[in-house]
Amino acid sequence: MHQSDEVSENLRKLFERSSESQEALEKLRRIASQEGLTEPELNMVLDIVFDYSLRNSFRSSLISECLVPNGEYLVSTDVICRILGAIGVSEVYFKDGKQFKSKRLPPNTQNLLLEWLICGSHLFGRALFVELHRLLPLLFGLLSFEYSRSNITTLIIIGLSQQRKAKDILTGQGLSSLKPWHVKTTLDFAVRFPFDSHIKALLAYMRRLHPTLELRGGPDIRSLELAKSIVISYPNHDIVSRLSKCLSSSSEVAWETREVKEKVQRLFDLFSTPTLKKRKVAVESINDLDLLSSSSEIDSISIGSVESLRTLVDEFDKISMANPGSLFNFTNMTNERLRKYFLIFHLALGHNDSHVIKKLIQASQFHALDSSTSTHAFDQIRSLALMGNFDQITELMSKAIRTHKLDLMRSIMLFEVLPPNKQLFEEVLQALEADNNTEYLQIFLQVASNVVIKWHTLHSEYGFFEEVRPIIFHISERLNRIMEVRWRLLTLKTKIEFLCFYRSLRKVNLSEIAEGDEPSWLIPGPTLMYQMVISMHPFVISEAFGLIAFLRSLKLKEGGKVLHLRHAYIMDSINLTWLDQAFKIEEGSHNKGMFLDSEYARKLAGLNFFTYSDLMELKSIGSLSHSPGFSYLVAEILWSLEDEAEDITIRHPGPLSANSVAQLQQTPDAQWLKKSYSEIKVSILNKLDTLGYSGLCDLLFSSLRPLAYLRERGKVQSKGRSRSQSREPV
Repeated sequence: MHQSDEVSENLRKLFERSSESQEALEKLRRIASQEGLTEPELNMVLDIVFDYSLRNSFRSSLISECLVPNGEYLVSTDVICRILGAIGVSEVYFKDGKQFKSKRLPPNTQNLLLEWLICGSHLFGRALFVELHRLLPLLFGLLSFEYSRSNITTLIIIGLSQQRKAKDILTGQGLSSLKPWHVKTTLDFAVRFPFDSHIKALLAYMRRLHPTLELRGGPDIRSLELAKSIVISYPNHDIVSRLSKCLSSSSEVAWETREVKEKVQRLFDLFSTPTLKKRKVAVESINDLDLLSSSSEIDSISIGSVESLRTLVDEFDKISMANPGSLFNFTNMTNERLRKYFLIFHLALGHNDSHVIKKLIQASQFHALDSSTSTHAFDQIRSLALMGNFDQITELMSKAIRTHKLDLMRSIMLFEVLPPNKQLFEEVLQALEADNNTEYLQIFLQVASNVVIKWHTLHSEYGFFEEVRPIIFHISERLNRIMEVRWRLLTLKTKIEFLCFYRSLRKVNLSEIAEGDEPSWLIPGPTLMYQMVISMHPFVISEAFGLIAFLRSLKLKEGGKVLHLRHAYIMDSINLTWLDQAFKIEEGSHNKGMFLDSEYARKLAGLNFFTYSDLMELKSIGSLSHSPGFSYLVAEILWSLEDEAEDITIRHPGPLSANSVAQLQQTPDAQWLKKSYSEIKVSILNKLDTLGYSGLCDLLFSSLRPLAYLRERGKVQSKGRSRSQSREPV
């Protein structure tokens, strides 16, 4: 018989109170102790436990001896809700003129379920803390039942122990797990039950979370001697022993349950005598948990016991951290944020000779800044560096890049936290040129964009930007070279990141830098630029045009190579997109035809698919209506213009051109848009502007005299400009 079937059969016998009930219970005990229950089997046992008709003696045995998972899964937090929902006393109510009494499990059974919940708290994994915090309103309400108060208090303390990651929207401060109404409710109970040690323990723990907490109106919590009265602990060590068998596996579930069990045990240790001895308290008894982390009687406070930023600041000189490397080796520590702040304070104070900094540097070298270390460890050392420019950390990072201890991806990720260093960038750029991994290039472009803005903001404000400029120029020049070679093979995401990098350069004030100079580092070569201009994606085309428009705004050295190249980009792009003169070559002008050989361009125009129909000609192949990137967008905009017109009787059949517009408007008995070809193109361009293709519109509206005052976006500003400021094609 399958184990699940056997469990089900034995539960049936138990429920029916047959002569085999005792034997069935023994079999269930054996299965639970030897193999443990699967999740469906555990739920079956719980269903029987919550059935009011089951004999109480059987129910107690099932809870204390048979509710043992096999350790291969995390118990659902629904079980927590189910148990807490069963706590309470029977209530009398009336229905249809009759008196009824609600059914409840006996108080001793309720307490046994709560004991199982506390002893098996690790079985729920990390979700335990989240769920108990969510259920705090219910738990505080259950404090009114004296018979279950000890266990409910323990669950409340576990629920309050987890630090919350959410932040206040207005202040940006971390949200405390302890709320004012928690304190008020507990104080109300303390007034009603002044001698209840569990209420006092809860108040003492609240004082520990917030040392400045005012407890006026409540009892004197110093009357509780924790050294003699252990009120917060595991309530049933037999159940703890049985459920600890679930920790024997090496699975991921077992690691999580073991971690939670250790957290809960550390929490209980705060209330036990051994904890006081470890902390070298110079008095026989301590009457308030708050005193454990303050006052002059304490020689040293472990960082593991610090639970608030205020305590960290007030007791900073007394706090010790035996193993700074724990930040890199362990995940989800209870006070990880405070451990980081402790290390950051030491770094900021420049205590390089302190044992904490020495241990941190050693741990960083061997446990964080190496290709073989975990991602968690690397992220932790990077997060420390993000909180401040600490020489002790950045020197280690720079050395790790120079000595190639880090892989390329991690080296790239460190540039956001490192000070400007041309040599380090050169190391990574050389590796990028040698490596064909597109993902590395994409990440580098993201980091480079952020770094350029950060350097400009920080260094220009403090007058150091002159030192940073050569590094930015070098990065830009090298990236242009890499992108020119690899453009055809790159993903769209990487191409967009490259254009975003140029956007970040445009945010830096380069007008003075480029004036009278030859900034070859700033302008992509023809091979790269024209690949962007004839892209299949409209956003790439628009951003390329935006880059050209930006270059147009710079004052460059007269007669220089960069100036001539810029003129060629402007004319070739306008010819391609707007004037239906793609690849136009004209001696003695800036019409370079994208630097194609004139004979090649002539033969290209004579290919069959260009001579077969006048719908497709080489000269109009890059226009907005024919471009693979924009053709469908333009068609949709044209349809919307037709929809807005009330009296049309015909629709435009294909790509827009001067001939197609003239044909429709000259067709007898046909009504179409009463706009010229040029007016329709301007309407389409303005619509593209509203859709976000601003780079395309920046170049066309600013470079063509007929369009100078036709841009609808920002029209008010345009009207204020004098006509002398309008621009013509160069």
